[in-house]
Amino acid sequence: MTSGVRFTILGPLTAQYRGRTLDLSASKQRTLLASLLLKANTPVSIDELTRRLWDDAPPARFRNALQVHITRLRSALHELEPTANPTMSIDRIHDGYQLRIPHDAVDFHRFTTSVTDARNLRGQDLPGERHLLDSALREWHGEPFGSVQSRSLQRDVVPYLTFEKVRAIERLVEVELQLGLHDQLLPRLHELVLEFPFNERIRHALVLTLHLVGELPSAVESYLAYEADLDREMGVAPGDEIRDLYRRIIDERGRLRTHPSPPDALPDSDPAWRTHHQLPSDIDFLVGRVDEIETVVEYLTPLQHRAGVPVVTLVGAPGVGKTALAVRAAHQLEELYSDGQWYLSLASPDGNPRPQSEILSELLQSSGLETTDIRGETEYLSKLLRTRVAQRRILIVLDDVVEDGQVIPLIPGSSTCAVITVSRESRPELRVAYASKVIQIGTLSTQESVDLLAAILDGERSDPNPDTLLEIAELCGRLPLALRIAGSYLSSRTWVGLDDYAARLRGHDALSALELGSTPQTAVRVAFEVSYRHLAALSRRFFASLGQIPTLRFNAANSARLAGVSIEVASQLLANLADASLLEHQGDGDFEFHDLIASYAREVSTADLDIVDSHKSLDAFYGWYVSTAREATALISPLPDARAESGSATGCSSASDERAITLRWMRRESTNLRKAVEEGNRRGRYVQVVDIAYAMLGYFMTERDYPEWYSVAQQGLHAAEELGDRKWIAIMKVDLALAMQGLHDIDGAADHLGESRKLLDEMSITEYDMFHLHSLARNQLQGPRKNLPASISFLLQGLELSVLERNRLMEASFHSDLAMAFHADGSPRRAYDHYTEALAIYTEDNNVDALPTARARLAIACVALRRYDEAQLHLTSAVQAGREQATDFPLALALYGWTLLSLQRNRFAEAQRTCTEARTIARTRGFTAIEVNLGNAQARILVGQGQYDAARRRLEETAEFARSIGHPQAECEALIELARLESVQALPSGSASPRRAELVADALRIADRAGLSTWVRTIET
Repeated sequence: MTSGVRFTILGPLTAQYRGRTLDLSASKQRTLLASLLLKANTPVSIDELTRRLWDDAPPARFRNALQVHITRLRSALHELEPTANPTMSIDRIHDGYQLRIPHDAVDFHRFTTSVTDARNLRGQDLPGERHLLDSALREWHGEPFGSVQSRSLQRDVVPYLTFEKVRAIERLVEVELQLGLHDQLLPRLHELVLEFPFNERIRHALVLTLHLVGELPSAVESYLAYEADLDREMGVAPGDEIRDLYRRIIDERGRLRTHPSPPDALPDSDPAWRTHHQLPSDIDFLVGRVDEIETVVEYLTPLQHRAGVPVVTLVGAPGVGKTALAVRAAHQLEELYSDGQWYLSLASPDGNPRPQSEILSELLQSSGLETTDIRGETEYLSKLLRTRVAQRRILIVLDDVVEDGQVIPLIPGSSTCAVITVSRESRPELRVAYASKVIQIGTLSTQESVDLLAAILDGERSDPNPDTLLEIAELCGRLPLALRIAGSYLSSRTWVGLDDYAARLRGHDALSALELGSTPQTAVRVAFEVSYRHLAALSRRFFASLGQIPTLRFNAANSARLAGVSIEVASQLLANLADASLLEHQGDGDFEFHDLIASYAREVSTADLDIVDSHKSLDAFYGWYVSTAREATALISPLPDARAESGSATGCSSASDERAITLRWMRRESTNLRKAVEEGNRRGRYVQVVDIAYAMLGYFMTERDYPEWYSVAQQGLHAAEELGDRKWIAIMKVDLALAMQGLHDIDGAADHLGESRKLLDEMSITEYDMFHLHSLARNQLQGPRKNLPASISFLLQGLELSVLERNRLMEASFHSDLAMAFHADGSPRRAYDHYTEALAIYTEDNNVDALPTARARLAIACVALRRYDEAQLHLTSAVQAGREQATDFPLALALYGWTLLSLQRNRFAEAQRTCTEARTIARTRGFTAIEVNLGNAQARILVGQGQYDAARRRLEETAEFARSIGHPQAECEALIELARLESVQALPSGSASPRRAELVADALRIADRAGLSTWVRTIET
């Protein structure tokens, strides 16, 4: 490529010029650039561009809007290539636009050129054709238009691009087969089959290649899996070509057999029947599982009109207690299956599957046949077994099922029998063939886990500390195997203290503390190892890749980056690990490791992953999270772009749908982002940690999840200090200060704000002045000793700056905080005016996320001004929006406002209802300011209902709570209400209450100390 311009659309959209990258944060700009790149150097009509940008809902003046986007994109491209003779431009051509760039600047055009050149060489130069196809496919780096939000492109263009890619892959596979590159091709074919499970040409190539390298069983298994998947998912059979290949392989296998086929006739079933009771002894201390056992017993209880064999499959993670449950249920069914209860394991001691003939032989011997009468292949022996058990009442427990196909030949043909299978994976063939009852076995509850530990330790420890037992139970992940090992260890080593053992489990090598031997029954690590070893190679590598950050909640997007595979492959591999019970499905496409499996995955990651590969995958993972989080910040946050040289504001988009989508993504990923920064600090990835922490600041300012915010801000500050970057240290100190203010550590927040201001002044950095003024104002506004004049001064300065810099979101935020300051200063009229200004800005920008809170705050000001009808209008809208958007803070605030309105109207039942709901939300989410104010409101409700003693208790609790969190207004209000209550109860006797005077004096002292001049005047009056 001769020019310095390079674009990519076969993956995330990117634009680069000589090392510089174009940063397009606006979604419409990305869509416009992608649409022009797709047809570079060719005119694209306005109709097509409109369809790409707005799908089927263009704005009324779409031509003007398109022109604006074209102008902005031109400007962005010029900034990317600021030369006198640029190689790229956007020209108006008739009724459309054309992007003029060098032809080889776009990966899509390089791909199509290489594919066309390869077709011209077809049948003439195989090595040359292979080189061109390989070069073409190297242009792909993920999903086409991966960062572009356009349903039109996804619907109309992506399928075509994917089809062309698949055609190139299919031809490359054909060429490499013709060149005899079987060993090189095989690993790629395994990955391709996962990516394109129903592509018959790729599957045919895999089966053929396995056949050519001598892996005949694997070739047969691959075909049969494909045949079953096609039938299950599409209801069709494989094509003629692959079926013919399968028949040829089967014929070849037949010629290789050394044993003669069994006779057609089955032997006489004269041998005397032998009743065997093979069940292991029932386990002591089986805690819980009552519902699961009841379900098994009920399902396997013989029914007179049952047509088929009842089969129950118990599925669960290693160590979850599946076998113990199966044995307990089987013992309860003994009397119903009087002809025998058979038990056998389908796995050899090393965990591999036992030969089918060996298992059938064991079952036939249990039926009374002599060893000499048992010969032949699987199909014959299976028929013989069904003959032997016909019309008998047999219960068969098949433990340790390892792989598909093991169980079907062992199922009796008579409905008088029953089968329990125990497996770490779900077995779909049993559900399809026998409608088996699948029971997923999970971990124990917390109480059941403590009960199990206590039962094992009974008599071995003198009065064990319940809190320590609870901690050990949680550290064992409530996994029965881990709990039994821990209990056995502690009962046999009485000199080891429970606290010391808990400390071992808290350490970095918890799995070593859960070992009593080297078998799956005595060591948690070995139990996990068996499951891991039986995964396919690609699934093992995927498992190890997830182990790099095993505490995440995985989805297809983040696991694909972490493992270096496509999203489609990641989705399939997540399902594979869940089927193997190594991941737990959490709904909505999310998966998590059990805590102990997470520890094992981290060990596997360290041991099995190449250091260079691990570094690359972590680069991709953190790069994706950083870029995605920064894009999100640009949509929801008014903060400056800390990575931009100028520190310019991100410029929030006014597109409410984009902002809503972004907030949903941030809510879903916030815990993952926190875990990513924790792991990033552990691995020394400090730059990515501060990037993610800063990107989350705007989200936390919206959501007010203060504990999570505090954790992320702490990690960000640690990373900044490790980098020694004074600018980032200053930014992270402000971040941490805001979180601490939300947790009512006002003094600690003030210290960080002061240190931050000093650092920024020393570096002459001014772009954070507006942000810093806002933080200082809130600190003065929220502190136990309020400095309302200083807070109002800071806010007015910030408001002026926000207007000058045209930062509408910060302007609204300053108006809102000014309103709160004036409300606290006893000026509800001025509070109302500023709340109204804030609401007008949010309404104009269609900021649907900020509107509910703004309406709720304005409504509370309306109640103070006795504008009840207006308050009701705003509260109705705020409550409805809070419920629809599932946003807790505005909902709790609006319900609090509704409680105040109902109190003013003496509607105490209605006030009680809204107050109860609001307190539940506030207490659950840690909204302490709302919670303490609701305490006072609750007391007023009780007074209105004549429940004076209950009101007094509530006010005393509220005053204490307000004191503990540093909320002097709420404490003053509680004390004044207590004083009024004393007056009310003293009226019948006509005597003055000495306690009333004490309460008033306390309230006056608190108000004066906190600088609450309005409260001082109110109390004095």
